[in-house]
Amino acid sequence: MLSLLIIGLLLAGCMTYEKQSGITGLTASRVKGRVVLLARKILLAALCATLVWAVVYGLEFRAFLMICDTKTLSASAGNLVLLQRMPPFCKIGTALILLYGFRLLTLFSAAMLSLLVSSCGKRMEAAYVSVCGVMLLPSLLYSYMGLAPMKYLSLSVPISAMPLLQSENAIANVCIVTVCLFILIGISAFALCKKLRIKR
Repeated sequence: MLSLLIIGLLLAGCMTYEKQSGITGLTASRVKGRVVLLARKILLAALCATLVWAVVYGLEFRAFLMICDTKTLSASAGNLVLLQRMPPFCKIGTALILLYGFRLLTLFSAAMLSLLVSSCGKRMEAAYVSVCGVMLLPSLLYSYMGLAPMKYLSLSVPISAMPLLQSENAIANVCIVTVCLFILIGISAFALCKKLRIKR
């Protein structure tokens, strides 16, 4: 949940600041300018997601390597309790690559959602509150208050990935959530194009 908060704080004012300062019309006065502007915002979102992912999960992977030898990575994933529902032919190294890739995808989708919410705000203060609310409120309601329906809106579930990997239909659940994350990214990009009046 910390990674969600960091991404939200980094990107909450990304679109709102230009609107509040009145330079949105200047920076997006031409179609080419709007395309370049949106491309740079998406690149910034990808960069923020990657940096947060590298710091948070780089430290986690380093701690894993301090406990386990690198030869462990070639063992079957079923030997670990957390990965015992993975297919028997899947190695620990392969499972970790998929796990960290899935987390990076989740962080990028969270970054794109932050851009979209930020583009709806007119003031920085409201943007920070809105982004943090959208990013964290479902996770807090599910994790700390036990509201089960919030699980389907919580980004902390795919980021931790453990509830998905330990479920009965682990592979199917991960595939469904992956498709949902790609849809979220696509909807966010499409909505941003509409807001910047980009037709192509």
